[in-house]
Amino acid sequence: MTSRARNDIRSQSLDLLRFPLALFVVAVHVFTPLPQIYDGAGFPAADWFFRFVRAFIKDQSVPVYFFIAGYVFFLGMSLTMDSYMGKIRRRCHSLLIPYIVWNAVAILYVLKVMLPGMGAVSDFADTSQLDLSLSSFIESFWDDSYGIIPYVNSCNDGTFPIDKPLWFVRDLMLMALVSPAFYALYKLPRITTRIVLAGATLVWAVKIPGLGHLAQLLEAFVFFAWGGYLSYHKRDMIAEFRRYSFASFVLYPLLATAILFLAPLWPQAMTYVKSVNIVVGLFFFYNISAWLVSHGRCRASAFLSSASFFIYCGHFIILDPVARRVFALTGSGGDMAVMCGYLLTYTVIIGILLGAYALMRRYTPRFLALFTGGRV
Repeated sequence: MTSRARNDIRSQSLDLLRFPLALFVVAVHVFTPLPQIYDGAGFPAADWFFRFVRAFIKDQSVPVYFFIAGYVFFLGMSLTMDSYMGKIRRRCHSLLIPYIVWNAVAILYVLKVMLPGMGAVSDFADTSQLDLSLSSFIESFWDDSYGIIPYVNSCNDGTFPIDKPLWFVRDLMLMALVSPAFYALYKLPRITTRIVLAGATLVWAVKIPGLGHLAQLLEAFVFFAWGGYLSYHKRDMIAEFRRYSFASFVLYPLLATAILFLAPLWPQAMTYVKSVNIVVGLFFFYNISAWLVSHGRCRASAFLSSASFFIYCGHFIILDPVARRVFALTGSGGDMAVMCGYLLTYTVIIGILLGAYALMRRYTPRFLALFTGGRV
């Protein structure tokens, strides 16, 4: 296989992954107990489905996104001031502008309650909850616990903007800003670089409680750095990952199944098993994608690949209103009704966002580019 053909397979494999990974993120956020709908009692089928999602796909997408971003960032890069500034300018267009736009949309969605007649249909009808100070608006773009609807982040599991999934975009921008530090790390002897990255990976894997935003930055560092390391040293991604294809195909479902059944009995140990499975999942999902592309079983859809970022950014904003209206139709009086409600919520959210993306792509592509960073 020629180098060009291998690069084409690698590129198509990464593109093929984008849409399923976005669907995983939506699933993790949809298929979780919603306090206003589901109290965790009397719905065993729904409970098992939630546990399945947590075991098999929760926390899998973002590490892969970070890894891909690191790999692409350092691909063929020789760091100079010009190349660095060029990378930053492109990230401002592809990440910073959509980050601002989507969080602004989330703020406007909350503030619609202040419009005449909107209080009855708003999910935030109590305007006394709102903090409309300038500082709260600014905080909404970084830490929503101090934003326009302040809340207590009692579990201290991270720092999120008002459009919560965009913590990934925020921290990816931070990784790009400090990329000269990564570049300096890669120029060290390889054994030194590997020791540093392995140590950081171990710290991330043990899930030290109470780190808040540091835990998110650590995850970003670990996967972005490993992706960049592979790219910087011109390692063939297909060959490197293929070495572990059989092991990943065996280990990923086994570890996920162990988490599914043992998490309630041995939660702390399963936390560490989940960390291992996140790493195994990186190989598992890429190897599946590469196999499908190389064997001609599937090709990346340009439409779905480009729509994945739109779905990733937009789904959390409409999750609560869609869920409320769907469950108003299906009810929550039994296991099947609850399951149907959640599945319909998931389907409606994906349908709305794909439909909106398609319409904007056709009629307002320049406006859409603000939401997607040019991914049209």
